Amino acid sequence: MSLKSELRYTSPRPPRRPGYSTRDRKTSPDAMATTVGFERPARERVLSWFKGNSDNKGIEVEARIKDVSQLGFETVLRSLASNKGWSNKPKERTTLDLIHASGVRETHDDAQKVSFMRKERHEQFNCECGTSGYEVRFAVASESEERVGFQDTSEVSTWRYKQRTQFVHKGLFSFDLTRVKQGDTKLLAQQAETQYEIEIEFC
Repeated sequence: MSLKSELRYTSPRPPRRPGYSTRDRKTSPDAMATTVGFERPARERVLSWFKGNSDNKGIEVEARIKDVSQLGFETVLRSLASNKGWSNKPKERTTLDLIHASGVRETHDDAQKVSFMRKERHEQFNCECGTSGYEVRFAVASESEERVGFQDTSEVSTWRYKQRTQFVHKGLFSFDLTRVKQGDTKLLAQQAETQYEIEIEFC
């Protein structure tokens, strides 16, 4: 069964407990980050990441808009799709990420390909940009793919079904728009409410 089929044919979602929100999360580093305005110190901080890592292909600099609504997501997606000048040919890609206790991300795609990636976040901060009220998380991290034949036998802590469309600008920046269903188990992930993520990443 394909990943899209797994998402399509699931049992009805159980009712939520009173007072429970799908935005409730366990404490994480970005949840504890201080929120600031995108003033000069914040801009210079991000600029320093680019200057210090311009020759390091293993480093990624990203900005993720948090708490995106479905309407906002669909509006941005339509706007980007209307532009025909992208470096790539944007199309939706379905994957399943298994986040292991070791920190390794195991990714399965619809072609049955499996890859293992280890990501280490070096620095991050949250920022309120403009007058939109949206909070943006800026982060710099390193990613390294594990060797062929690698297997991670540690416990899986999070399941993430993702439907992502990527738009690449001149091979420099990518705009990643992703629908996500996430849970502590496969079944909970399949039954979860869809979350919407918009991310800009330095290629």
